[in-house]
Amino acid sequence: MKFWDENEGIMMGDPIDNCLSIYLTRDGGASWLKVDCSTLPPTLKGEAAFAASNGNISVYQDHAWIATGGGASRIFHSPDRGRTWKVASTPLIQGGDMTGAFAVDFKNSDTGIAIGGNWENPSSNVGNIAFSSDGGLTWTLRSENDGPGYRSCVIWRPDHPEECVAIGSQGIDSSLDSGLKWTHISDEAYYTGRFSPDGNYLWLAGNNVVKRSVWSNVQNPQNSIEK
Repeated sequence: MKFWDENEGIMMGDPIDNCLSIYLTRDGGASWLKVDCSTLPPTLKGEAAFAASNGNISVYQDHAWIATGGGASRIFHSPDRGRTWKVASTPLIQGGDMTGAFAVDFKNSDTGIAIGGNWENPSSNVGNIAFSSDGGLTWTLRSENDGPGYRSCVIWRPDHPEECVAIGSQGIDSSLDSGLKWTHISDEAYYTGRFSPDGNYLWLAGNNVVKRSVWSNVQNPQNSIEK
């Protein structure tokens, strides 16, 4: 679930009859209306969305992006707060029950990153990070064989245009160049995270823990995660 503002929000669930279950609210969550399947691209065989700690939806201005995985890993995109939708394929690993994109995040209307991988083979760093520079129309793989393995969350750091963070059960990694190269920051297991508006603090959750961490010096990993 994500909100564009105090009134308009979006939430989604698994597909029914080849149709993603997407709901919209225009009254701050008091009521929700299901998006008609006639306005949505149909899902493919085995395609669904993982419960990736609210990481599989990203919103920016009027845009919304939804990441899917499983039998197919694609990115659904709406430019108008859920009124119309298109879908784009990704080169991420897919076809297995627990493969594909688990999370997606856009820092503006053009630049986004999707992350996931193979949940059953979390150390594999092949086909698990994809990048888009055209609003999600096309996607290319990044840091093949040279980045983190399976991760369930990816977020851009506010006011730091090229920095993003990947979070998952195998630890935390940071990139200072939009996902081309990564630094392993911590082995601590979390499922999701969110930055403070100024980008100086990272809230982490998962594994029965919620923690606020200082995020001010990723060049010195041992000082980057502080309880």
